[in-house]
Parts: sequence; structure tokens; C-alpha cells
Amino acid sequence: LAPGLGLAVALVALVHLALPKIGSAGVHDPALPLVGWRPFADDVERTREAAGARWVGVLSYGLRAQLLAERPWQTPLVQVNERARYTAPEARPDLSGPGLLVDLDRRMDAVDLTRCFASVRPVAVLERGFEAGPAIRYSAFVVQGPRRDPWLVGCHLKGEIQPTF
Repeated sequence: LAPGLGLAVALVALVHLALPKIGSAGVHDPALPLVGWRPFADDVERTREAAGARWVGVLSYGLRAQLLAERPWQTPLVQVNERARYTAPEARPDLSGPGLLVDLDRRMDAVDLTRCFASVRPVAVLERGFEAGPAIRYSAFVVQGPRRDPWLVGCHLKGEIQPTF
């Protein structure tokens, strides 16, 4: 009986992870990190266009990878805070104009971002998740006037461990 029950539970879990539609387990749903990436990437692009930003920045290498996997980007998509750790092979983009900085709501703080940019303006709160149900919140800020080179040096925020190499 135990092996059959174990297989049944595993099958239900695999089907839910492969076809997550309802978010029945709420914010603790193990499928939540897997859903809503395409509409979220489209929302980021629409927000960038509406804000007049010429590039998109994120604080997480994983978020950058997910966004790159979902759509072709006509503007630079840059991970801005750990540049020494995650060097990108592409050519140096022009980050002198306004940019849209997007990341998890809990990681974004306008006051903290002013350490890196002269102008920081909140423009949107974006959500990613199930069509009807729990969602993960992301903040979006238009930033301009880098106080240090975001491509070479990066934007080190409060509480982050600074690279020593």
C-alpha cells in the first residue's frame, strides 16, 4: 500500500508542477517560482516603454536569466549589483540614459538605490504568478545619473557582501 500511495502522491505533484494553473497551495505553492514568466517579461517591457527607459536592470542574475529566456530584448538587460561576479560576454551597453530597475519588492529600496543613481523614481509594482491566485511582487524604478559605472563596478546595496577580488 505504501509504494502505491507514494507513487500516487509523486504523480499528483509532478502533474501540478508540469501544469500549474490554479495555485491551490497559495503563496507556499512549489509551482509559484515556475509560472507567469512570459506575461511578466511582457509587463516589464511595457513598463520600460511607458517610462522611456533605454535599458533594464535587475538585482538578480536568476531574474536576468529568466527574462532573457522569455523574450527577445531590443534594449540591454543588465544585472547591476554583482558585476565582478557575473561578467557578461556581450559588448558594453550604453547605460547613460534612463533605465528601468526591476526586482523583487523586498530587495528594492528607493533610498538604497540613491547610493548608485542620482535620480530614482518608482513607476510600478509588477506581479508574477498564477492567472488567478497568489503572485510574487516586483518593484520597478526609473533610474538615471549613475554615481558609479553600473557596468564595470555595479551597484552595491546595503547589506550585500562586497566582493574582495
